[in-house]
Amino acid sequence: MKNKTKDNYSIDFPFHNVVDFNFLQLHLKRKNWREYLKKENPAVAALLCKMDYNKEERKQVKKEFFRMLLKLELDEAKAEILTTFMDNYLKLPPEEEEAVIEDLEEELPEKEVEKLEKLMTSWERKGREEGKAEGKAEGEVNALKTVIINLANQKFGSIEGSTEEKINNISQKEKLEEVVNKIIKLDSEKELIKILETE
Repeated sequence: MKNKTKDNYSIDFPFHNVVDFNFLQLHLKRKNWREYLKKENPAVAALLCKMDYNKEERKQVKKEFFRMLLKLELDEAKAEILTTFMDNYLKLPPEEEEAVIEDLEEELPEKEVEKLEKLMTSWERKGREEGKAEGKAEGEVNALKTVIINLANQKFGSIEGSTEEKINNISQKEKLEEVVNKIIKLDSEKELIKILETE
């Protein structure tokens, strides 16, 4: 019998219960990604990459993700957040990434192909143009910076130019990924700055 996944978070002291939070569980790995393709929801599109699929289905999952984004007609900033999320959790070898785009370019009408080019993250566009691994790596870093700046502006109103400069001065992908993972839990720009300045 499998252990039950924890569905409660609490903070207790001997003299006082500070937090007692019960939450509902969503087991994405138990969900079949094909059952969600007709859902017109940005979160569902992004979470396809965390659902149940096998190695042979990875390319198809990526293709369907782009099809969903085309239907949703999101603005460029929101689309970039979702594509960056997808690319972080569903990594394909460069030749498979290229095959996904080539297949879509053949299958979609010309107008849809133009939209697809706009939906692709900046690192994907740059990688295709240059065909170099270093271009792709640099693009990934820039895409993560854009995601952090967009998230920070949405969460804290508008951030200071000095904070944006600190974000743009980070060159390590791992550090930027750490910030992306932590920013959702932050309550202020001051907390964000503290993380940015931590080595």
